[in-house]
Amino acid sequence: MRLSYSHEEKALETAGGVAQALHLLGDEPFVVVSGDIHTSFDYSGLLPRIEDIARHPGKHVAHFVLVDNPPWHSGGDMGLHEGRITREGDKLTYGNIAVFHPRLFAGIAPGTWLKLFPWAYRFVDEGAVSGEHFRGDWDNVGTPAQLAALDRRLA
Repeated sequence: MRLSYSHEEKALETAGGVAQALHLLGDEPFVVVSGDIHTSFDYSGLLPRIEDIARHPGKHVAHFVLVDNPPWHSGGDMGLHEGRITREGDKLTYGNIAVFHPRLFAGIAPGTWLKLFPWAYRFVDEGAVSGEHFRGDWDNVGTPAQLAALDRRLA
């Protein structure tokens, strides 16, 4: 594994942070995982998605991993129909795991603060985002209370 670090003076959110680090990521699709999740997700399963995005960057630009809606986000974020992300139907929660083609972020200036959503919904609306529903262990540990709950569950 090769690890590179992109410093942010202030947190730029996901889309802004990726745009800031784009010069480190190269021209091939890459995986983005939020640092505040704990999961049993098998990342090797993303390899076919990475390969497909690399082969067809004009029609397949991203792949999102969705999870069941946690109690604190019961409304979910987006739907999934026949392997494609939608904004209709029963909603699931974005699991903070994705594959992206770097061209998605090319128009964002480094240092720009930009959340992934709603920005990425335009690619969803174009039908260019695939997805999957992961039903295994997944926890968001974005608050001290969530971290304490995970610690208790794992102990």
